[in-house]
Amino acid sequence: MTSLLFAFMPDHMFFLVIMAVGIGLMIGLVSKSTAFGIIASIVLYLLLSPCIGAILDLLPLWLLLLLMVFFALSIWRTLMGALFGRRATGHFMGHLMWFVFTLPFRMLGYVFGGRRR
Repeated sequence: MTSLLFAFMPDHMFFLVIMAVGIGLMIGLVSKSTAFGIIASIVLYLLLSPCIGAILDLLPLWLLLLLMVFFALSIWRTLMGALFGRRATGHFMGHLMWFVFTLPFRMLGYVFGGRRR
């Protein structure tokens, strides 16, 4: 989730996040593993961000659209998790994935199945 948030953050804000993590580590609000994870995510994002544009230009359109759907679903799951909690979000995403995976079969059944009475 933190790497997703870093993608929308301006570059000059990374230093403030690193400082806040350091202060939180000194005070004891942040554990060492959490601080290492946040700082590693920032460094990884800064190292890979120039390559991402070139990689996205090489992808075919169908794969790019699939990646965009995955990205939208991850943002949706993050927002739902923040609003309703982990278990409710898992339940909701399970129902959503069931609907998405059964939709083509329902459409085929509607087209070829005829009307039921």
